[in-house]
Amino acid sequence: AVVAEWSEWWPAHVLCCPLVWGGRHLGMLFFARAEPWLDGDLQLIETLTASYTQSLTLAVLGDRLRPRRRWRPKRRAAIAAAIVLVILIGVMPIRASVLAPAEIVPVDPAPVRAPFDGVVGSLQVAPNQVVHAGQVLVSLDRDQLQARYAVAQKALDMAQAQYMVAAQQAMSSSKDSGQIAVLASKVDQQRAEVVYDKTMLDRAYLTAPIDGIAVFDDANQWIGKPVETGERIMLVASPKNTQLEIQVPAAEIVTFAKGSDVVFFNNVDPDRPTEGKLTFASYSSAMTADGVLAYAFRARLDPDKAGTLRLGLKGTAKIYGPRRPLALWLLRRPIAVMREWLSL
Repeated sequence: AVVAEWSEWWPAHVLCCPLVWGGRHLGMLFFARAEPWLDGDLQLIETLTASYTQSLTLAVLGDRLRPRRRWRPKRRAAIAAAIVLVILIGVMPIRASVLAPAEIVPVDPAPVRAPFDGVVGSLQVAPNQVVHAGQVLVSLDRDQLQARYAVAQKALDMAQAQYMVAAQQAMSSSKDSGQIAVLASKVDQQRAEVVYDKTMLDRAYLTAPIDGIAVFDDANQWIGKPVETGERIMLVASPKNTQLEIQVPAAEIVTFAKGSDVVFFNNVDPDRPTEGKLTFASYSSAMTADGVLAYAFRARLDPDKAGTLRLGLKGTAKIYGPRRPLALWLLRRPIAVMREWLSL
């Protein structure tokens, strides 16, 4: 009956699409039109039919069409073995370590500081030059000091002349005897000023306090620069008595005891690391030149290899700490964040 009446009620070309899901026949989807179906139309309708089938299955049948998983004994054993392996790896003890930038610095360096406010006139040495105790390193501008010394010397001469005149007049007249004490004190005052100005002139030459090398960046940066009293211009340090300074960021900090192992990889020869022992750990953090909040650590390197590392050499240091479970080491940051959130 449908075939007989098809031409009266339906178009000439029909497309029948079965809705099948998981081997179950859910229904049919019919498309009809007057023009023949093309290959592109068939591909689009096939995709649309699959979407309709999935939507109809989830809306009508739901979980009844989902295949049930059956846990086989072999799969259960494999999963249990994997869980046990993960637990064993998590509790496996490893050495805690941290990487941080480091630099070779001197031990007990002697700073060369400005004795008074002034301007740097010249530097008599070059960076990393060998110097000896008493050698002139820096010369401050002495023009103003020399002018003050000349004025003080003239004032002393005038005071002495006034004193001599008053002393001669006092021999003939008792009226001028009272001024002798005043003029004598003035002479002493002017003499003290002359001595002070002469001392300041001598202090304008900054000398090396010990034997070593001059440690500073660039002479051109200091020439003509005003300095304040106590401002450090350079360091004089022994090139053989060195140590390693490590700046560990606060976010990477781990508790390290004195004597912990340290390995230093310098930037010049990183394939030949130098070993050492931790000797100092700062109590509080401070801001570094790079704007990073970090803790300062110091280590004494192997004496046989430390002599070949020059002052100022930079690189990366690795500090080894105590052994702890691998899971605790990997989860240290999440644990720290959770403690902050929970206020523990």
